[in-house]
Amino acid sequence: MSAVAPLELNRPNPALASAFERVKAAWNKDQGLTYEDRMRYLERFGEAIKQWEERLATAVSEDFGNRSRHETALAEIFIPLAAIKYIRKHLRSWMRAESRETSWVFMPAKNKVIHQPLGVCGIISPWNYPLQLALIPIAYAIAAGNRVLLKPSELT
Repeated sequence: MSAVAPLELNRPNPALASAFERVKAAWNKDQGLTYEDRMRYLERFGEAIKQWEERLATAVSEDFGNRSRHETALAEIFIPLAAIKYIRKHLRSWMRAESRETSWVFMPAKNKVIHQPLGVCGIISPWNYPLQLALIPIAYAIAAGNRVLLKPSELT
């Protein structure tokens, strides 16, 4: 039986810790993002994806040893851009407070759910669709008013 080194789950990563501190400091400074901020960031995010499309496709192809550019364009670029478009279309309605039923015991009170950002969201993306499975969660986290720290797979 061969000895297997134990997985070091608690090993500190100074670069990751430093990045987290910077993102958390930005959150502490601004707290949640306004509707206008979210829309602007999502628009810029989509523009950046379009601007870098060719370089991203080249990088994915190199990672996968010559992956089809058509698959990359469809799965890794088109789908995240469609998600950003969908989010931008629905964001205002998602941010509205939602009324909830109030028990007669508490009348004349009214209940509402007010959606609030969490703060800093950590996203860990897998290797198989490294862009799509990172970019879409980033877009939704921005739409929710959060700051994002992305940790891609070490295989990509």
